[in-house]
Order: sequence, then C-alpha cells, then structure tokens
Amino acid sequence: MENKVKQSSKNKEETLLNEDRKAFNKRLKRYASRISSGYTEESLEEERRNLCLSQGLSRRC
Repeated sequence: MENKVKQSSKNKEETLLNEDRKAFNKRLKRYASRISSGYTEESLEEERRNLCLSQGLSRRC
C-alpha cells in the first residue's frame, strides 16, 4: 500500500513538473519571437559584420 502511495505521489510530481516545463517553454518561445521580430535581414547582417570586424575578422566571416 505504501509503495502505491509513493508511486502515486511521484506520478503527480512528474505530471506537475511536465506541465511547468511546457508552460515555461511556451513563455520562452513567445519571448524569443518578440525579440527576433524587431530585426530586419539588413540590420542582422550589419550586426554580424560589426561583430566580425570588432574581432579582427574579415567582413564576411
């Protein structure tokens, strides 16, 4: 009987953790899409170029 209670409790914990993980991933995806939606291809290319130049690499790294 005690094993069934422990297993049931463990299953509940796993279910709650999975639900939390799914909710977190959903929030993370929404946040990431908000961040990336503000950039154009031109601004991303300029940022890449500036990063390369700041590291002493060629413009097309």
